[in-house]
Amino acid sequence: MNTRSSHALRQMVVASIVTGLLAAACGGAKAVTPTTQLTVPTKAPTTAPTKPPAITVAPAKPTPTTAPTNPPTPTTAPTKAPTPTMAPANTPATGQTPATLGISITLDNLMYLPTTAERVDQIGTDKAQADHQFVLITVTVGNTSQKETLKFDPATFILTSTKSITNYTPVSLKSLKDELKEQELKPGAESKGVIVFTVPKSDTNLELMVKGSTGHQVMWTLTNTKVGAVMQRHSG
Repeated sequence: MNTRSSHALRQMVVASIVTGLLAAACGGAKAVTPTTQLTVPTKAPTTAPTKPPAITVAPAKPTPTTAPTNPPTPTTAPTKAPTPTMAPANTPATGQTPATLGISITLDNLMYLPTTAERVDQIGTDKAQADHQFVLITVTVGNTSQKETLKFDPATFILTSTKSITNYTPVSLKSLKDELKEQELKPGAESKGVIVFTVPKSDTNLELMVKGSTGHQVMWTLTNTKVGAVMQRHSG
């Protein structure tokens, strides 16, 4: 029994010593009761995150290409404009070759027959102006229509110069007795007379032309023109 009591006593002494040592070690420090902090996990949001808007990148503005200022002007020497060629005033609308005196031509139911041509400086008391002459042409005009009366006008005659490209119209002279004047011709009727033109002496290439009411024209070349100085009075 004494042995058991001694053993128990030693255990008690050891326990006291251990307790005293632990108390001594912690004696200077204030015991702090630790506060247990519970962290409650936050519940993840169930809303789907908003998709960020797509960023639209503006296309780069192209750099304008500057057009060259004042393009170089070609230095080609200008071509000299050709001198316009005047169409001869006596070119027939039909393109026909001028007839010769003594050949009759019918135009718009009127027959024209120039037979002779003469060039003179003076007729009776009528004198041509300086450097000019009178050209007298004897012409017969007839109406070939069987029913219609036709009007003849000597103004339809034109004398043209193939040299100067000039047109001359008939003139009226007091000294000329048988001048072919304006008149009406019944069907089948004819009239003969003289028409006179004043032209420069230098114009020698002459043609007689008649213009019809439909725009067509006929002509004769004056190749056998008689040339004189003075004609006292023309009697046909």
